[in-house]
Order: sequence, then structure tokens, then C-alpha cells
Amino acid sequence: MPQIKTTTSAWADVYALSGIAPGTALLIQNQSGNVAILQQGAVAPAATDNTGRWLQSGLEAVVDAGAAGLWIRCSPNGITAYVQGGAA
Repeated sequence: MPQIKTTTSAWADVYALSGIAPGTALLIQNQSGNVAILQQGAVAPAATDNTGRWLQSGLEAVVDAGAAGLWIRCSPNGITAYVQGGAA
């Protein structure tokens, strides 16, 4: 699985970081030591928005095909995750 990394707590575009086309089904696994938050949408959530699916370290989430976008964040030091396209 391709690995994505961020180094801040800002929302990051999973599709852009992974090079996978938006709308593609995804399998994403949190490889960081912190809890990550996932949120689907065409635009980035507000910086103060902490809603979405909480993904514990080592766990996986499936995103169905057709998502307009997928955003991820992890405080305070960013996120490392594996992302695989065509998973659902």
C-alpha cells in the first residue's frame, strides 16, 4: 500500500497525497501512534472541525467509491497512513 504522511495537524487531502483519483474506493490504515480523524467531502473541513470518523492507530477504514474527497488529520504531529485504491 502507498504511504502518505503529513507533519501538521491541518486537514490533508488523502486523494491528493496518495495520487489516487477522487471517487476511487479506498482502504486506509492509520500507522501513526495517534488517533486520526477522517472526513468525506469535496473541500477541506474548517480548521476547528473535529467531527468525522475517528481511526485508532493500526486500524483500517474503507471508503466506498464515489466519495467527493477524503480528508485526514491527526494532532499534534501529523499522520502516517497506508492507502490502497479500489478496496471497496
